[in-house]
Amino acid sequence: MTTDYRPIHHTGAGSGLIAGLMRRLELRHERRADFEPRAIDPQGGLRPITHSDFLRARGQHRYLKSRWPYYREAIAMASRLAPRRVLEIGCRYTPLFPDGDRLDYMAEFTPTIVHDATVVPWPVADQAYELVIALQVWEHLGNRQREAFSELPRIARYAILSLPYKWRRRSNPSHSGIDDAVVSRWSGGLRPLETVQLPLVARHKRKIYLFDLREAA
Repeated sequence: MTTDYRPIHHTGAGSGLIAGLMRRLELRHERRADFEPRAIDPQGGLRPITHSDFLRARGQHRYLKSRWPYYREAIAMASRLAPRRVLEIGCRYTPLFPDGDRLDYMAEFTPTIVHDATVVPWPVADQAYELVIALQVWEHLGNRQREAFSELPRIARYAILSLPYKWRRRSNPSHSGIDDAVVSRWSGGLRPLETVQLPLVARHKRKIYLFDLREAA
């Protein structure tokens, strides 16, 4: 990250062994100095799920265990924008915005649009959405991350992506080695407006990126 990002939530633990441990456990929220979130819909946009909604879904799907921390941060990031038209990619078990649309290549999850995100162009109209959300999806796109990202500026105004961040797992190479440089390459060099790096949990970090797709070259 360049120096024109300002911390929104940052513990500033200092130096030393204990401080280093604290930095591994802190939430790091940074926002570009030239960005101030503004609601697209002053009435509040689409309603996101609540924690209670999530807990009900988690009771039915073990996959959702331990995912609320980054769901919560993505919901907060999206809610500041108050979008009215949202597309979620690969959300499957519980969308963050139940009244939005969903895209997935597996029909069994009953998405609004059945389509493989690695195949472009997507069957989506130009500027059909104000926000696209893809949580823990882009690392699953083989070597087609750049091609899939290139569709986002065509169909939406903003995008929120969450990714495994700096994982080192030989048994799971698709989730390993993803850092800001990799994300920059996938996004064609587009600089995020805002990022949230989640604390270290069970040797895993996740990072959420908000992009203004109108800035894409």
